Amino acid sequence: MESYKPNDFWETSHSTVASSGVDRGIGVRHVGGGQSNLEAEALYRLRRLNVPPTPKIFELGSGGGYWVNFFRRLEPKLFVGSDLSKTAVQRLSELYPDYEFVTMTPPEEAWSRIQGRGPYDLTLAIDVLYHVTDDKIWEYSLNQLCTNTAVPGLLLIADYFYEQPVDQPSKIHIKHRKMQSYLDVLDKHDFKVEAIQPIFYFLNRIVDGPWRDHSKLMSPILRFLTARSIGLEFLRSLDAVLTAYSRPMNPRSKTRFLLARRTADG
Repeated sequence: MESYKPNDFWETSHSTVASSGVDRGIGVRHVGGGQSNLEAEALYRLRRLNVPPTPKIFELGSGGGYWVNFFRRLEPKLFVGSDLSKTAVQRLSELYPDYEFVTMTPPEEAWSRIQGRGPYDLTLAIDVLYHVTDDKIWEYSLNQLCTNTAVPGLLLIADYFYEQPVDQPSKIHIKHRKMQSYLDVLDKHDFKVEAIQPIFYFLNRIVDGPWRDHSKLMSPILRFLTARSIGLEFLRSLDAVLTAYSRPMNPRSKTRFLLARRTADG
């Protein structure tokens, strides 16, 4: 199996796409932001994010800039974004000259720079941490997110909260973890979970192979619908309704937003 080199992987994902084709993440391979309309709707249901006016915001893994654009509506007095890809950081710096963007290499230097601008009222890691396949780096990154969140600031994470074996070379950039693994780290930093919002019910689940988590009847139907723009829009709307009223911990809704507030300095 091909080895996963995160810096090279994400730089290639961004640099091989022309600036005109990025469109806040759409068109950049492996970047989930461009598919996040449903996620944006779910985000609004997370109590509209009870943060101070003109907050200080830090985002880990800004990618094509979908969430940078989304959180502009909060009119932050400081927005610090980041990415492993120098190309992504350069493009975002040009698009948002009033914001600051950090290349996350070397990591110690990058985190030192981020910490120097904090702490932050809102820290974000949306569709990012499951791409950190090294457990030590994952734990270090989550600890840094917690440390750089102010009291009583918010930490917002979107992830696939389950353990799923993956054996395809095309998925070497992904590692799923249980929600408890995240909660164990958050507990050390005195975070209290305020909300858990499922994002997908039909979309973004496995429809083929031994790890399929839809029925044999549903899988071909989903393949048919997701191959067509009208089918995708139908499923997106259906997911928005189902996840708004289903139990947040419904095991079928494995992709979730986790919103936690820091109650004290750990």
